[in-house]
Amino acid sequence: MIIINYILAFTFLVLAFIHFNWVMGSRWGLEAALPTKPGSGPAMLPGKLITAVVGIGLLSISMYYLGRGLSWSFIESNGVFDYVAYIIPGLFFLRSIGEFNYVGLFKKIKGTKFAEFDTKHYIPLCLSISILGFLVASH
Repeated sequence: MIIINYILAFTFLVLAFIHFNWVMGSRWGLEAALPTKPGSGPAMLPGKLITAVVGIGLLSISMYYLGRGLSWSFIESNGVFDYVAYIIPGLFFLRSIGEFNYVGLFKKIKGTKFAEFDTKHYIPLCLSISILGFLVASH
């Protein structure tokens, strides 16, 4: 189970750094990362503050799984983290289902670069995170 914690920690660390990269002004991968309305551009344009908050959240999740892997006592002895262990994979399971319009398994808007990446990469990633997270939480 320890290796799964490290895999999740690394995955969230990479995702955090991608978000921090965008905060610093990079546009790398941004076109494929934002849901788009066909013919009219992005459906949403999060600002740097929101992107930084997401990056901090992802970094925090990375530290959580690293702490579980290293058996940090405050994570193992704190009952709040028992709930966190299920909340994180639950959120990523919900992300894989989506909001039924632009994002997730049941999205209506298809044929955009984001929709293609969502189907091929983001949904499988979110389902993998969810499965691995629930495995970690159950042990």
